[in-house]
Amino acid sequence: MTSSTLAPVPTVATTMTSSSASSIYDCNFEQNLCNWSQSISDDFDWTRNKGRTSSSDTGPITDHTTGTDAGFYIFIEVSAPRKPNQKAQIVSANIVTTTTKCLRFWYHMYGLNIKTLNVYLKSSATPGKLFWTHKGSLSNKWYQAQVDIQGNSTYKIMFVAVVGHGVRGDIAVDDITVREGSCAAPSQIVPVIGK
Repeated sequence: MTSSTLAPVPTVATTMTSSSASSIYDCNFEQNLCNWSQSISDDFDWTRNKGRTSSSDTGPITDHTTGTDAGFYIFIEVSAPRKPNQKAQIVSANIVTTTTKCLRFWYHMYGLNIKTLNVYLKSSATPGKLFWTHKGSLSNKWYQAQVDIQGNSTYKIMFVAVVGHGVRGDIAVDDITVREGSCAAPSQIVPVIGK
């Protein structure tokens, strides 16, 4: 296990690759939070934003969808009154299936005080199973993650961002998609040049 990613949740053998059909779990945050909701069991909420975050030397300056300061994304604002290790959680609508799905999303983690972004498979009231994580700062770019997920029954996907020790620790997420079938490639960090 590395500090960048965890192995995907084990999946059943399949030759199917993820379909291109959109799902109710997709969100680019241009209009609202779509079928995602703020958790009531965390320390603070994710913020929907466009353009720069309020702190310098951290956070994106544009969204991923449009690549402009007119597009929206969600992020955690880590300036006061936030404290180190506080968490913000956003969760999907219920996913009621046992078939393999491919989760793809874009994330931005740039700044001296970046802590951690985690993604969990959450069932019932349990904290959930961690199936993707990244800790620490990357370049000032959007990166894509993709990972196969499979639940045993009804579950939710939960993004959890953790506050670091300082104001240069904003973490952002954009363009979440959930597709039927396995992802075409294993989970990896893919930088996007020019955004």
